[in-house]
Amino acid sequence: GDPATGLYDAAANAPDGDPAHGALRAFLAKRGATTVGRAVPDEVKTEFLRLAARRYFETIAAAIRRHDPNHLLLGCRFAGLNSAHRVVWEEAGKTCDVVTFNQYPWADLDENAVYLWRDSRVKVADAFAETHAWVKKPMLVTEWSFIALDSGLPCTGGYGQRFRTQGERVQAAELFSKTLFAMPFMIGGD
Repeated sequence: GDPATGLYDAAANAPDGDPAHGALRAFLAKRGATTVGRAVPDEVKTEFLRLAARRYFETIAAAIRRHDPNHLLLGCRFAGLNSAHRVVWEEAGKTCDVVTFNQYPWADLDENAVYLWRDSRVKVADAFAETHAWVKKPMLVTEWSFIALDSGLPCTGGYGQRFRTQGERVQAAELFSKTLFAMPFMIGGD
């Protein structure tokens, strides 16, 4: 569903005995509602999403810290910047030591610029800075790649922009790496 409302809608459509449905019922009861329905303002649905994200991150963080208190909590590894609503990113930043995510960018070697994806005009640096303003924690790209078609392998599966040659692939990787490390809040890219 929609990043802001999908979790609410799924919980509202779940059977009465489902834990998500019960959590939604309790959430709405605190707001004076006696029935669970889909016809509520999107702001209420987003508030439920925030509550669920907070509970998730706090529960996971408490369990990890209980068993391993001396290491950084690297977050949940979001599947790209557009994979979750802003409130989920904000809640991750409140609990995690480092916020982690995958991002398969688009390197334009002619422009010497890296964009979020093909046909996007949003530069990676701008998008990462906006996300950092939400999380207020160091960030780490945990997965990215560029693929060269001259490797002798099929190169038809997986994610990542394809380049004709290994040389172009190296240029793209260098450009992305330099872009990452120019941002003071980025601690790396795997």
